[in-house]
Amino acid sequence: MAVLLIAASIVTPLALTAVWLRDEVLVTHRYVHTVTPLASNQAIVSAVAAQITDALYAKVDLTKRTKDALPPKAGFLGGALGAGLKSYTQETIERFLRTGAFRVIWVQANTQAHEALVAALEGKSSPFLRPDGSVAIDLSSAVLSARTALGAAGIHEFDKLSPADLQRGIVIAKPESLQRLRNGVKLLKALALGLPILAAALYVLAFAISRERRRTLVRAGIGLVAAGVVGLLAIAAGRYLYAHHVSGTGVTDDAASAIYNTVLADLRLWLELAALGGVLAALAGTVAGPSRAAVALRGATLRTTGAVTDEVVGASATSKWVAANRPVLRTVTVILGLLLVLDAHRITPRLIVEYAIGTLVVLGIFEILARPAMPRRRSRGVP
Repeated sequence: MAVLLIAASIVTPLALTAVWLRDEVLVTHRYVHTVTPLASNQAIVSAVAAQITDALYAKVDLTKRTKDALPPKAGFLGGALGAGLKSYTQETIERFLRTGAFRVIWVQANTQAHEALVAALEGKSSPFLRPDGSVAIDLSSAVLSARTALGAAGIHEFDKLSPADLQRGIVIAKPESLQRLRNGVKLLKALALGLPILAAALYVLAFAISRERRRTLVRAGIGLVAAGVVGLLAIAAGRYLYAHHVSGTGVTDDAASAIYNTVLADLRLWLELAALGGVLAALAGTVAGPSRAAVALRGATLRTTGAVTDEVVGASATSKWVAANRPVLRTVTVILGLLLVLDAHRITPRLIVEYAIGTLVVLGIFEILARPAMPRRRSRGVP
């Protein structure tokens, strides 16, 4: 039984990662929906503005032109004026990046980048892959639109630049990192259905052969907490690896972290819910124990909810059949809840929470119905 719970704890974070990869990362419209808010993220805006400014200044050095335009005696002012002009240029670009026009460009660029990412991970070709095999968010359209915004602000020195001179992008995955990830992604994608079923089967089997299911519940909860914590620690460690070994060298740490945190937000939430579910399971197993405090808490809770239910129904809401079959009903309810989650078209954190709450409500109803019938109160005035 312990071996089954340990195996389930190991499989659980892998199962969550596989489902997240299949349903979130590898599906274009969901991926784009996830990263769209990054268009207004300050780290991304600053990184894109710096990229566009560098692209423009690589072809037209306004700092040098400013120095050359000054008379010899005023040459010492050239550096300060040039730096100020470059700063003004980047600020103007940042203002453009905060408009709806850039949001549209960002969505289109990320749609193309995702197609390239999926192709690279699956070993296929794509017109959106860079010649070196890297995946980048193409900023060429943003550069052209920013140039127009600069012209409207009175800076026309970049107007004659051709689109071919303004090719820039944010490299979100280098070719060598994609090669290392390819086999792992293929394996997880192939196991996206089998791993959740395996994890559920391991937990169910552990409970089925257990002689003390309350203790098994506590241990399963502890295993879930461990699985969630290990997964969250892996995500935290992966942030550094992504920023320094996966994303391009021209991407700032803040921008890389923003991309990483946003893409993995749902997976992090799933792992947090797994850990929380483990805490609740361990707590439920403890409360169901034979300790004096647990017995008192259960008794008070059951009496209160039972009294309220009887008051609403107008009679003692109990069932001898439910009381006799309570263990079986509990097991069937939990298994049915797991099967319904696994049968869902798309497993989301919200779906898991909703089914968990529904399962707990049904189990609570069984406890109320299985309690001993409360003695009827005598009417006042009756001896």
